[in-house]
Amino acid sequence: QGGAVYAQTNIGAVASLSAVTGDVLWLSRYPRVGMRQQQNTGVMDYTFSRAANWPVFWKGRIYILPQDRPDLLAFEASGGRAVSLPPLRVFKEERPVEVRELHQLLGVLNDWLVIGGQLTHVVRLKDFTAFTLAASDTHVSGRGAFHEGQVYLPVCSTGSLDDKGPPGPQTGALAGYAAPPSLLCTGQFSWKGPAEYGNLLIAGDSLVVATDKLSVYTGVETIRREYAQRLAASPPRADVLLEFGDSMRENGRLEEAAE
Repeated sequence: QGGAVYAQTNIGAVASLSAVTGDVLWLSRYPRVGMRQQQNTGVMDYTFSRAANWPVFWKGRIYILPQDRPDLLAFEASGGRAVSLPPLRVFKEERPVEVRELHQLLGVLNDWLVIGGQLTHVVRLKDFTAFTLAASDTHVSGRGAFHEGQVYLPVCSTGSLDDKGPPGPQTGALAGYAAPPSLLCTGQFSWKGPAEYGNLLIAGDSLVVATDKLSVYTGVETIRREYAQRLAASPPRADVLLEFGDSMRENGRLEEAAE
């Protein structure tokens, strides 16, 4: 951003590096907290758990959600000076946001910061007011993604009133939310297979879901384009026709499969 690369170390420091030379432009430290000594081992571990997050740049500031401190932190992008942030509070409620329960710093969309966790919050950065997305628990699933102005999250539970027992990733779904300030849930879609609840990546016309495997979701027309040249081969290749038909059938596209 502006010729600089921002790095979050998760060991009490954040830095700015020259994108050309790799030289350190500035290095800022912050107090590390939330660590404790394991009994009889002397090993230090954290009192909370959080995945690694990249820094987020917005209007001259760098926001980080480190692994060695539960707080959301901010620094000036130009010199690394720490910026004091007001407490995060939920809109029209007195309760504060439990920041240690936030796990994924997704990024800024329309001047709103999206942070996933046991509840996913969208923070209006101009006044630091937080709004909670409906049915948005991602703390044991994965990182969401932005696409064409919408937020997509691999939520742990669909939030249905018919859900039985505690929510888990096996009962989860892909949830879409309109861009801020609307924030309305635009739909929830079940995964095709079990345990498909990992990090999301949108690549062209495809949605890639990464857990201990990679699953790719896309539209029928995209699959048609991928197969077009091979389907048009003369003489026809039976293996290609069967492969295309199986792909359509597995996704409930029986008419296309019958072609």
